[in-house]
Amino acid sequence: MEKILNRWISEQVDQRKSNVDGVAIREKARSIYDHLAEKEPSGSSPAPGLLPAMGGSIDSSSVLACTTLLAQQMKDIVDLAHTVGGEGFSDMTEEDVAELIDSHGAEPSVEEIIQMNEDDQAGDDADEDDDTETRPVFTIMKLRNLLREADNLTELFTDQDPIQERSIKFKRVVDEGLIPYKETLRSMEASACLKPITAFFKPSPASTPAKKHSTPATLCYYTSQAACYSCYTR
Repeated sequence: MEKILNRWISEQVDQRKSNVDGVAIREKARSIYDHLAEKEPSGSSPAPGLLPAMGGSIDSSSVLACTTLLAQQMKDIVDLAHTVGGEGFSDMTEEDVAELIDSHGAEPSVEEIIQMNEDDQAGDDADEDDDTETRPVFTIMKLRNLLREADNLTELFTDQDPIQERSIKFKRVVDEGLIPYKETLRSMEASACLKPITAFFKPSPASTPAKKHSTPATLCYYTSQAACYSCYTR
């Protein structure tokens, strides 16, 4: 409920309404409360955080903080327009933004404010899901390709740079920066290579005793591109 009231106050300040005072805020708080009370089961009590807003006064520091935040947002809009540039953007002012906001017309209803608040919350949840889904993951193949590209880059600078000392310094810096990635690759390759020795034996049928081998058998496990670090012999 507080979020809805704060959303309404923000809309009013954006539109430069002159009647956004304590009386108007209390009346709007009562209107929002009555609207939500109709949807609540009988006997439900209002949110305690809004009771002072409906019958008391709004802290002046809260109004000042809200006004300061909105002023900064107006400035951010103008700065963004100047960054885009072009006709209608390069010369935009805060007064132009205020005029555009005023042109939206009627004050949003309680239902519209509630819907906007719900849309904002849904958007935040979607952003969190996107961040989780798009998080990159290192694989052995990906790390090998990246390190190969880094080697190609250092070779290119070594071949093209007319100042040998500078190219050597560049290669040294790159090599030092790649050390953690090479260590990660070695660790991943070792984990993929070291399988239990029992994984290479086929299970014998229950009715047939296991045969003894008179000659040693050598077992090796190979990765997709390179041989395993060790072979097992028995």
